Amino acid sequence: MSSSDRHSHNPGLWSSQRTYRPFIISSLCVALTLGFTTGAAIIFFRLLDIDLGTAWPTHTQSHGMAQILGWAGLFVMGLGFHIVPRIRNSSIKFPWPQRCVLTFMIVAIISRFLGQTVTSFSINNPLLAVSAISLALGLGIFSLFVGATLLKGRARHRLPELWIAASTGWAIVVAGLDLMIAYRMIDSNSVIVPSAIGKLFIEAALIGFISNFIFGISLQVVPSFLNLPPARLRLNGVSLVCINTGIGIIILTLAKDFSNWWLFAGVVFKTVGFLIYILSLRLYSRKMSPGKYIVNVYRRFEWYLQSAYFWLLIGGMLQVWKLIGDLHSPIGPPTSLGAPTIHVVGLGFITIMIIGMSTRMLPMFEAALLPLHGLLDVILILINLSVASRLIAGIIRFDLAWTVLALSGSFGTLSITLFGLVVWKLLRRSSRQEYIELTRYKVKLKTFE
Repeated sequence: MSSSDRHSHNPGLWSSQRTYRPFIISSLCVALTLGFTTGAAIIFFRLLDIDLGTAWPTHTQSHGMAQILGWAGLFVMGLGFHIVPRIRNSSIKFPWPQRCVLTFMIVAIISRFLGQTVTSFSINNPLLAVSAISLALGLGIFSLFVGATLLKGRARHRLPELWIAASTGWAIVVAGLDLMIAYRMIDSNSVIVPSAIGKLFIEAALIGFISNFIFGISLQVVPSFLNLPPARLRLNGVSLVCINTGIGIIILTLAKDFSNWWLFAGVVFKTVGFLIYILSLRLYSRKMSPGKYIVNVYRRFEWYLQSAYFWLLIGGMLQVWKLIGDLHSPIGPPTSLGAPTIHVVGLGFITIMIIGMSTRMLPMFEAALLPLHGLLDVILILINLSVASRLIAGIIRFDLAWTVLALSGSFGTLSITLFGLVVWKLLRRSSRQEYIELTRYKVKLKTFE
């Protein structure tokens, strides 16, 4: 904690601004309108044999944009503005960079969605241009100020900062790819993103930008949160190289149309990096001693973290399996319905990590009690059911596959709705007042296995 945080009652300090709040609220709003809800709706249309025509690819692609950069991206960026200065024991410029980033990102997401899905008026091309420029400005300002904050302070730079620096680097790549996507769509007067460059965008955004940031924060806080043995830093450094080398190979291969063997090599590098990262973090190791928590802290958040990294590894292995099938078809999965790899990583890893880490971090940032612990248990079950059903329906060929996909979308949407309720109650003044009342008296720490 920086020295400025010791005086966080001062409203002129960055740490007292809680600039993450509008990011988190906006993230949940996008998830429950353009993200999870839209994704579930289009699956139900397909299940009911309603022909959507070009609305199927346009809504699917704009839904993906909203999920990756609206739901996950905004949440990560909000936390990033609040966490990175603490890592460097320094401060960050506020509040205009945060306000600009949030405004540009929301404009980018909404204008992309409308530009792809609303075809009744001849405004698609202007909306696509506005979206790409706004996204470039939002990601650029975020990367600039987070990167500048990483350079501040006198403390020795550590490995988590390299992960975050890699994340900001990939954010710039994402902005560039989105500008290229918009240019090609406008040039061809099309509202459908070309498949090849769409894959580039997803890889850079999902793994390069968002996952790298999560890896950095996990390395910084998870061992202490779970009372695990210290992380193996050299092994973690190897995973950093493997994962980002793999992303680079994948993007170059897709961009230059290299052989599938190069693509396979990139995916193997990345998946091996996932495995090495998990081993370096010792996530599934025995705790050094039973954890001590203040009363009313949610104790099963570690289940979220453990299941999230399990799904990350499954997602990497699934992508390897699929590419083996592309190289030698009899060995590959029977089918690949509904982008199972993207959803296992995006929903299984990123979404579960966001929910899990939020249950521990947000109460600390807010100095508030986390409400509705029983509901969080339900969310944990629902979100894992959503990922599992998406995986089963995506790789196994059977008659009820679309029904199972619809169930997956319903479980996911319901879980995010319930999570939004938890966050809404957490951000209320009553939760902070309950925390004040609890800590006013000397509440003993309780030990839990």
